[in-house]
Amino acid sequence: TYTADITAYYCGTAFDSTRFQVTPNTYDAAVSVAGLPTGITTPLGVDGVTVAQMTGGDTHTMAFAISTSHTFHVDEYVSGASGYRYYAASNTWTASSAGSNTFTYETQVYLDTSTNPQGVTSVTSSKWFARGSAVVIADAPSEILDDQGVKYVLSKWTVDGIARSGNGFSLTMDAPHTLVANYDIYYLLSVQSDYGTPQGQDYYKAGTTAVFSVISPVSVNLGAQQVFVEWQGDYRSDEPHGSLTMDGPKQVIAVWRLSYTQLYMVVGIVALAAVMVSLGAYLWRKRQIAPTVTPPPPILPSARAAKPEVVGCTSCGGELLRWH
Repeated sequence: TYTADITAYYCGTAFDSTRFQVTPNTYDAAVSVAGLPTGITTPLGVDGVTVAQMTGGDTHTMAFAISTSHTFHVDEYVSGASGYRYYAASNTWTASSAGSNTFTYETQVYLDTSTNPQGVTSVTSSKWFARGSAVVIADAPSEILDDQGVKYVLSKWTVDGIARSGNGFSLTMDAPHTLVANYDIYYLLSVQSDYGTPQGQDYYKAGTTAVFSVISPVSVNLGAQQVFVEWQGDYRSDEPHGSLTMDGPKQVIAVWRLSYTQLYMVVGIVALAAVMVSLGAYLWRKRQIAPTVTPPPPILPSARAAKPEVVGCTSCGGELLRWH
């Protein structure tokens, strides 16, 4: 409200004066923006209509009719360079009389978190943080098993591509950061065999060589044997040992054949031994019952002078020599 004094002079000496009040029919509202860097702008709206583009340090003043109310607004979030944005905690203001208001933006930076390979497990979520704040990064699982024969083993964390020791730590968000939990991949080698003490079943790091084997032959009941025949599955060979490059989960299966060769050999050896024993016993007995040879009768002195006579043998048809 203004007071006006008016004095009028006339005829050089006479004058008159009066005083009255003048009330303006508008009021001024001033709006400022703080926290936005040069080159980054936000639209200023009044009652839903954009009236100006404002950057940090700008002020915009408008006049409105007295007894009217108007709402001012700016964007809650304003994008900046990659990984940067600006946030206004309060982005609206209503004026119904003369006054001013400052929309203040704080700088936020983005934390991009992931796993390598992608989607192995859940880690601290990617999100925006106030620049300069500290973020606690939760531990990532040290091992992850799935039901497809794959195991993931945490090898390291990287921050912006640089390895960081430890699992679980605090990170200062002084700038945008990329955080990755890196896992090594291991594949399961399944070695299936009913005999032969199978060796080699385990998880192997991707790209490495897995060695496996069985022992053959294997003795079973009554001298029979199980003899290794071949490997089936992801490896084919008739050798009882082998190796595979682990570029995925693998399975090898040992095939066996029942063999009686050893049993036949044992039976043959036993039979031969029995024959030898029997033959030895027979010869021993034969020596024990050998016939006694009766020596010829002694030649008497008188007979030495006698003369022999050949006579016929009536019982055998041969000839006999008789001495006289």
